[in-house]
Amino acid sequence: MKQNRSQEQMNPKLFRSPLCLLLCAVSSFASETENAPQLRAHRINSNVQIDGLLTESYWQEAPFATGFRQNQPREGEAATEKTEVRVMYDAQNLYVGVMCFDAEPHKIVAQKLQRDGGLGDDDMFAFLLDTYHDKRNAYFFATNPNGAEEDGQLVDGAFMADLDWDGVWEVRAKIHEQGWSAEFKIPLWNFKFNSLAEQSWGVNFTRTIKRKTEQANWASWSRDNNGGFLRVSRAGGLLNLQNLTPGRNLQLKPYGLGKSSRDALLTPSPLKDEKLDAGLDVKYGVTSNLTLDLTANTDFAQVEADVEQVNLTRFPLFFPEKREFYLESANTFQFGEQNFFGPPPIQLFYSRRIGIQGFGEIVPIIAGGRLTGKVGKYELGLLDILTDEKSAAPRSHFSVVRVNRDVSQRSKVGVIFTNRANLGRNHQQAYGADANLWLSNPMVFQSFFAQTHDSQNGATKTAWKLGLDFTKDHWGWFASHMAIDRGFDPGVGFVLRSDIRRTFLTFRVSPQPNGSFLRRSNIFQNLSRLTNMDGRLQDWDYRLTFFNELANGDNLNFGYGRIFERLEQNFGFRPGIVIPLDAYNNNMLQANYQSSAKRKLTVFSSVFWREFYDGELLNYGGGFGYSPNAHWSFGLNYDRNQVDLPQGELNTDLAGLRVNWAFNTRFIINTLLQYNSETNELSTNLRLNFIHSPGSDLFIVYNESRGREGEDFSEGLPSRNREVILKFTRLFRL
Repeated sequence: MKQNRSQEQMNPKLFRSPLCLLLCAVSSFASETENAPQLRAHRINSNVQIDGLLTESYWQEAPFATGFRQNQPREGEAATEKTEVRVMYDAQNLYVGVMCFDAEPHKIVAQKLQRDGGLGDDDMFAFLLDTYHDKRNAYFFATNPNGAEEDGQLVDGAFMADLDWDGVWEVRAKIHEQGWSAEFKIPLWNFKFNSLAEQSWGVNFTRTIKRKTEQANWASWSRDNNGGFLRVSRAGGLLNLQNLTPGRNLQLKPYGLGKSSRDALLTPSPLKDEKLDAGLDVKYGVTSNLTLDLTANTDFAQVEADVEQVNLTRFPLFFPEKREFYLESANTFQFGEQNFFGPPPIQLFYSRRIGIQGFGEIVPIIAGGRLTGKVGKYELGLLDILTDEKSAAPRSHFSVVRVNRDVSQRSKVGVIFTNRANLGRNHQQAYGADANLWLSNPMVFQSFFAQTHDSQNGATKTAWKLGLDFTKDHWGWFASHMAIDRGFDPGVGFVLRSDIRRTFLTFRVSPQPNGSFLRRSNIFQNLSRLTNMDGRLQDWDYRLTFFNELANGDNLNFGYGRIFERLEQNFGFRPGIVIPLDAYNNNMLQANYQSSAKRKLTVFSSVFWREFYDGELLNYGGGFGYSPNAHWSFGLNYDRNQVDLPQGELNTDLAGLRVNWAFNTRFIINTLLQYNSETNELSTNLRLNFIHSPGSDLFIVYNESRGREGEDFSEGLPSRNREVILKFTRLFRL
């Protein structure tokens, strides 16, 4: 059950993109009775005008794909609205044109303009391209009736599109009396593929009609036997691709930056800094299958601020990577146990260990490089980064080598090596091997073995995992056993908790009545048992959870849990609150509601209660989102924790406000305000992004932190620090 994992609290925003949630929720391999359709690409020599309308003669001459069938809600039935897709190409570009007929065009849902803004809220058309036709990997492109852009990659038959890959392409879309249509223009140098006289690619198309909560696919429409749009192995064929070459792909992207900052404003000696800076990113296609990325004096000033979290556990918080350089090809370097709900137990490579220390403190990156791609059946990933010293962080050299080999159609085995050399101090190494083997259509065997070595103490520590994953549309199960030695610490990785042996079991049933109230329910039973390496029981956890998708697109979820937790030593929960060592048996209840994103006004709410050691924890919150039109969107959320213990009380509040304004798809302003009562900090992150040409940006960023720690909101929020950044980038392709 590859999309199913346990969670501490149900969160309606489980994935980075609502589009990913929509597509993965139904992903599994299509029925063997489905025949993979085919479409012939049409070669042209004309100059294609990208305006969103398919009125030119060359579009009418091209063959088209149609006959979409529903994946949701009525599996296998013909789509309620007709869709026609055409594909053309010339020596430099691939063109995709889609005509989405709609009998009620005034009801088309189109709320987004921002790139990668989450098109699952809108009517949407998407397609994937398997350029090696290896039935494993693909590029992903999507748009809505506004012409918003979304792209990504699928790696090794993944159940989610990785939206962190960003290509350089363009799309235009129009709503008209027949429905809506769109034209894509994608330069061939975005892709990796073989240079052959004639070749075929894998291709699939999907369309979402949001008001009907309908998804229809061209190929792989079945939900059973691991089917769905994202299942690359069941895609159709794109034929008649002749004499295609990626060409030389050499891109230079310099940047110039001006920054003015004020720090330590609440101290007697505030700091002032003004600076001009510059840097360079280079991308070079070493071969048609291998890409080299180089970076010098790397800067990530335009990256959105982290979302505030409150830690009520004994273990570290996990923050997702947001920096573009590390997001691209991130799947190549993955090694360890990935959790869909909550932080991962172990990752041998965690890119936020590079260039960030402590609670978000930036460490300068001097230079670095990355080589990724395929050589035959081997997938390669090499990364090398040098960071400068800052505060307590020494100058450090980070290296990662990752090699995966394809085995049969869907399986793979791989090895990894990582090294963190803290210059003049020590080095921390990690190395391992893993395997992901398809034993049958619905069953996968998962395993890894890894060790770490620290030159300072000479210690070598081990971690390993064995697991079986069985997934069908209406039921599935997962079983795994994992062990992590005490002191296992990959210098470039993340470990939630060491000194453990964890057995995890989950069973799922997914009835889909398609009734007037309930469309589908995913019912999970999860059981985990955790001991230390000496075999002494530390925790066990049982959860029964109901995830319910209602007929109108809303989600109503609830669950019960029984938790055992042993403290081997006193837990310093907060200053003045120490929870004594003991064994604790606790109960837990939770529920949340998320309204459908097809509406202009959406709401969500959640409540979570549990016995918390020898006290109680109550968490509740909610919020709303409002999109009056495609240009404006607003979001407000609030979350409160109330902890009542014999040793003391803790109340925390998190509040957030998002305001996004998009003049068009190339001029966008995003604002994020957050307040954390525990630190009494009000943070502001305002980002203006003007895409002056594809791949080239102008950013204006304003960051401010206000509030004196130890006080509260009512005592005022004086400024702690603030900065203004102007950054200009320009993409040159040689």
